Amino acid sequence: MGIKEDVKASYSEGLKRRMRNWARSVVGSSIGLAQVNWDFPGGSDETGAPIPILQGEAEDTGKAFEKLPVRYRRAVELYWLWGDEDAELSVLGRKCCVDYRTFGHRVIDGHRLLQAELARAAEAWRLNRERSEQAVAAAKISLEVLT
Repeated sequence: MGIKEDVKASYSEGLKRRMRNWARSVVGSSIGLAQVNWDFPGGSDETGAPIPILQGEAEDTGKAFEKLPVRYRRAVELYWLWGDEDAELSVLGRKCCVDYRTFGHRVIDGHRLLQAELARAAEAWRLNRERSEQAVAAAKISLEVLT
């Protein structure tokens, strides 16, 4: 199996959907990339209607990106903004001044780190939500006792 196939194997359908959503949300914004592929696949459904951007998910992904080391963040950003599965790794590697194999491994490692950060953030959110619900339940009980 080649490096391009290894990169494709490094992400699930769920991460692929999330990353395409993130890419649609940042196209046209200023995130420090000089160019983006405006015609990346997945921009519309079978009927030609544009797929809506899930803004909250895109923001969560962007925040998770901020936690990654730059070499992994840059590789994953370029991979998804320049055509994901159709991306030519040698071209993207040159943009990072590295060999295509090094670039591919950075994308693979970046996907792993990004998924771990997203899982950590989801768990932190879940715990915070649980604490809030417990506080609300305790407040309801104390209000019933006073009444």
